[in-house]
Amino acid sequence: MEYPQLDLENAKGPKAIIQTNHGDIEVKLFEKEAPMTVENFVRLAKKGYYDGTTFHRVISDFMIQGGDPKGDGTGGESIWGHPFEDEFSNKLFN
Repeated sequence: MEYPQLDLENAKGPKAIIQTNHGDIEVKLFEKEAPMTVENFVRLAKKGYYDGTTFHRVISDFMIQGGDPKGDGTGGESIWGHPFEDEFSNKLFN
């Protein structure tokens, strides 16, 4: 099985730069594996939706969660105005 995360140098598709007060974070977006999620993220980011939002959940050496305009993990809206199904791929892992 091919794992695109393991070959980021040659991975195709968009990247995002998340600017924080602790430095920039470069994120690879896997549009083939999660097309709706990537489209939603990119379109919202281009509109400035995430500007000024915080990371509402931080677990050291593991993960961060953010992008919620309420800042607590309960809010937000998709570009379609309603929730959409989670997209899972056995090619991606964390």
